[in-house]
Amino acid sequence: MDIQISVFFFTAGILSFCHGTLLGYTELEKINTLATRHLMGAVADGLNNLSWRTKTTNIICNDEVNRIRKYVCSKCAATPVVPPMSVIQQNLNRPLPKILKLFFDVLDALTPSWMVEQVGNRKYMMEEDFHRVADNLKAATSPDLGTPLEESVRISREIDEKVGNVSLNFRSGGFAGRRKRQSTITMVRSCSDCANLDGMTTEDYINIVCGTTTMRGIQSVMDFVDKYRLIFNTTFGGGDPVIEEVEFDEKTVVYQFSPFLFEAMIKMYKYRLEDSVLSQTMTPISLKFHNLNETAIFIADEILKKHVYDPVPGFGFA
Repeated sequence: MDIQISVFFFTAGILSFCHGTLLGYTELEKINTLATRHLMGAVADGLNNLSWRTKTTNIICNDEVNRIRKYVCSKCAATPVVPPMSVIQQNLNRPLPKILKLFFDVLDALTPSWMVEQVGNRKYMMEEDFHRVADNLKAATSPDLGTPLEESVRISREIDEKVGNVSLNFRSGGFAGRRKRQSTITMVRSCSDCANLDGMTTEDYINIVCGTTTMRGIQSVMDFVDKYRLIFNTTFGGGDPVIEEVEFDEKTVVYQFSPFLFEAMIKMYKYRLEDSVLSQTMTPISLKFHNLNETAIFIADEILKKHVYDPVPGFGFA
């Protein structure tokens, strides 16, 4: 009987505090905090994915270009006029400045000690992601893949310094991901194939030698970096809440005592992206008063699906 009375007053308090169908300040603040942490974690995970894609593409393509030039086309009577390796590497490395800039901005934003509280328990997964991103970017900016030695050393030192500062701030141990080498099947196998390369543009040459979707994949990485930049600008160190309003349908409120359940269907929620406030209606998300973390993750994932996880055919999600 005491449990039923407590639940009754809890239910009445929530509904009265919500002023009808708008979620009250306390619960809204909790959802905003939890959703923001999930979005921040998504940026770290996205950087890991995109840096891995770039590193892997660069390694595979460099190896393949060197292989066909040394073991296939060099044995032909006529050597085709093809783009120099430096120009090929410049094209493959196009995403690197954007990825590095976002990565450094994220690390700089997490250096102040007060950011630890904002990140919460997400810091453990983000810590692992950052060490993987560091390994990927140091490999992708190695002199063998086209970055000048002095610049490669400078980037590597800056990565180590910034990741080290965040690690110290998070007071967590390091993690190093294992690098996997992948192979590709080239379309260049004979002297006639080599002859067809003669006079090709750099982009066409890369697609023929390294795979027909290579250049498209490079552009995809750059587009995804811009989308994660939008989430970064919205969440890291921002003073305004991301989730600004949640409205639920009080006619759908359901609660039970055993097992305890108290939820309702969300009619609309407002969220911020940089300086714009957007609204989402017709959402299948349930407002779970007994599990606000689950609701916050659902909302954050819906925002990510709408503004970041736009699938690219052949590449999936970033």
